[in-house]
Amino acid sequence: MSSFRVDRSPMRQFLFGVAGLILILAAIDIVWAHKVSEPPTADDNGALTSRGQVDRRQDLMWGSLFLIIGGGTALVSIAGLIWRQPMLEIDDDGVTMRLLSGNETMHIPFHRMTSVRSGSDDTPGAAVNPRQLLIGVDEPERFPDQLWGAEWQDNVLRVDTDGWSETAEEIAVRLGIDRARADARDAAARSSLEEHTP
Repeated sequence: MSSFRVDRSPMRQFLFGVAGLILILAAIDIVWAHKVSEPPTADDNGALTSRGQVDRRQDLMWGSLFLIIGGGTALVSIAGLIWRQPMLEIDDDGVTMRLLSGNETMHIPFHRMTSVRSGSDDTPGAAVNPRQLLIGVDEPERFPDQLWGAEWQDNVLRVDTDGWSETAEEIAVRLGIDRARADARDAAARSSLEEHTP
């Protein structure tokens, strides 16, 4: 049973949907409405000139491209807002993250974690000070290495949480608390077992 869940940011999903809608409206204007864009060049009788025919073909090409990209972006955004899938879930066992291709998840048990914290992405070309969730593990070879939105740096998994509903700091704190609880639970179970063992 999940005790903590992090989804994709609904505001970011909404903004992607708005961007898709703007592209769709731009496509309609480019191809049909011509309220903002220039219509193809026509002569006095309303027939397209040779330049107007070239303009019309370009308008159809750009309008189709905007319509496909805008429609796809809007559909993905709406689907993401309706059918929400967690990016990260913490349960009694450990943490499960959606980091593999095909929308698959990866589970890291608490007993395999050596550290949990947040940090900055200092790789060249990274955005200005993006925060990452850093999870140290004892044996990184036990886990997949082909990840989306994360990478291994020695025995530390660096997870990009940009666009998630919680910050890397909040996730690290919650993961640290649940990891400490799991360690205390395991220690109590071992102690109880030792007491009852003759």
